[in-house]
Amino acid sequence: MFRTSGQLSALRAGELDVGLLRERPRGQECDAMLVNREPLGVLLSANRQRSSPELVPAHS
Repeated sequence: MFRTSGQLSALRAGELDVGLLRERPRGQECDAMLVNREPLGVLLSANRQRSSPELVPAHS
């Protein structure tokens, strides 16, 4: 499995026909389209003391 930079390098070298990246590559050399949307979450350690619990509600 390639990480983003590895996929871009392989695409540029002609070693890969298609890549799945989390961000749109800069420049004009690759065409990109959205294939999936993922929910984004934030993980906090249960042991970490929060400075303001009102701002970041913790749901179990």
